[in-house]
Amino acid sequence: MDDQGFLRDGGSFEIRSSERGARLLLRRYQGGLIAEFDAPGLSSATQVYLLGGCDHLDEFWRDLAENWRGWEGMRSWQSLEGDLQLSATSDGLGHVALEVRLEEGAPFQWRVHGKISLDAGQLDRLAAAARTFCA
Repeated sequence: MDDQGFLRDGGSFEIRSSERGARLLLRRYQGGLIAEFDAPGLSSATQVYLLGGCDHLDEFWRDLAENWRGWEGMRSWQSLEGDLQLSATSDGLGHVALEVRLEEGAPFQWRVHGKISLDAGQLDRLAAAARTFCA
């Protein structure tokens, strides 16, 4: 794991909150991913199905990093079946709120929704880690 905890190894990618201890860990698994979201008092995991590669997850992070000064509205990404959804908003002051939604089953049997707080300075490293993870 690097000093920021973004790229743990070639098979996993971690996004840690700058506050409150929440994190999202993505691990490669049988052509898809296992997504684990943890926050104080909560631990959840689900298998995420992908069409191929990372379904442009690396492009989502690259877009956020390129627009680190902020953007209007929400930037979003979701897996093929919507079992993992990420939505990012920026306050234009260097803070990014990443909303994470995990769902299990189709139709969903359970749904978890949480927030990871990021600093704009983390986005370049997250984009680089996502590019390596998705390669």
